[in-house]
Amino acid sequence: MSQASIVIGETSQFSQAELKAAADAVLEAFRGFEDCTLVKLTFSEAFSQRQRELASSPLPKGTDTVVFNSEFRVGPNGQNNGLNPNSTYRDWTWTVTRAEPSAPWTVTNWGVA
Repeated sequence: MSQASIVIGETSQFSQAELKAAADAVLEAFRGFEDCTLVKLTFSEAFSQRQRELASSPLPKGTDTVVFNSEFRVGPNGQNNGLNPNSTYRDWTWTVTRAEPSAPWTVTNWGVA
């Protein structure tokens, strides 16, 4: 993962430090994806907002939510989480939430957008 490109765009809602902490939560969750290599992790305020609007279940009021987009490769042994070996996944989203500004970010959902 150290070679992954991490792009965090500007937002009026969160500081860059807050978004970096949210990205770190994604990176930690990604460690559980066996034989996978993260290529790119991106935060765009417009994309995140749109994904939140499309969410099937609303989050509790006051919950901070950001959605990242990613691309990663699956190696020959990467059947973890039902992934196809020797594949590249694009537009894989990661929903990250926290209950309050001082709380840690937690990945609460992931999958294809």
